[in-house]
Amino acid sequence: MIEVEALSRSYGDVEAVRQVSFALGRGEVVGLLGHNGAGKSTIMKMLTGSLEPTSGRVTVDGLDMREQPTTRCRAGSATCRRTVRSIPT
Repeated sequence: MIEVEALSRSYGDVEAVRQVSFALGRGEVVGLLGHNGAGKSTIMKMLTGSLEPTSGRVTVDGLDMREQPTTRCRAGSATCRRTVRSIPT
């Protein structure tokens, strides 16, 4: 249901996330653990589409998050993803 392939994010010369890959099936419950500054928040922002990865791909139920339409959130300048079709539960 959620697939992450070689996800990376850099800020200039600093690699916040390097080549992260995993897959989560429907109904799986997982945790994302790591030290401060390990890239947990950066990964979550890329999963939700609020931050573009430098490289790699995130798909949710077969939808490539890079191809989903974006809209501005009301509370600030953050970019939010909006999926046109619903994901079945």
